[in-house]
Amino acid sequence: MTTWGTVKCVMLGDDGVGKTCLLTSYQEKRFPDGYIPSTYGAHSETVFIGDTLYTLAVFDTSCDPQYTRLRPLLYPQTDIFLLCFNVVSPSSFASVRDVYVAEANHFCAGVPTVVVGLQIDLRESVKRRGVSEVISRAQGEEMAWAIGASAYVECSAKTGVGVQGVFVKAVVVAAESQTRFRDSDGNRQVEGGAGVEGARKRLFRRRTGRCIVL
Repeated sequence: MTTWGTVKCVMLGDDGVGKTCLLTSYQEKRFPDGYIPSTYGAHSETVFIGDTLYTLAVFDTSCDPQYTRLRPLLYPQTDIFLLCFNVVSPSSFASVRDVYVAEANHFCAGVPTVVVGLQIDLRESVKRRGVSEVISRAQGEEMAWAIGASAYVECSAKTGVGVQGVFVKAVVVAAESQTRFRDSDGNRQVEGGAGVEGARKRLFRRRTGRCIVL
């Protein structure tokens, strides 16, 4: 067995989209009763992928405007960002594009991101009520491509479908980004160039970089 070390994962997304429920479902294998406010502490889990053991440190965040200046204090040494939205909330979907990817790229240029669609159990029930503004998997994948994310995944914290896969994907992408793109001196390199065009060339392949706090 190989021990990798710690992968630092930061979750971003509008308040109420289900970030904390996702984390609770993953850690405690249960869906929480009622609303649970986001907390800023680290939640650590061990993850086995093949014969390699990883320690995953997940940081939940509140995206209330009063915390806008505090969130970046969490970002140094981040290995992966999960950009979360609720699939029945178009406004939270737009926030991924308009707010959170820009914030992640500003403070942690080159650190890879994964877009995460939450509460997929609500998708069909909302459609049956005649609500048309539901985000499909295809739209989520298109968003991930457009903003230069490494992948798109989705899950339901309530039913458990896809929950483990979110964090496995986070670890895999982070680990690949730390080992794939290095020059002969061991320095990190970004294949295809920076920005959205470079990310498109990588076809969802992971990027690495450094975080800064201004």
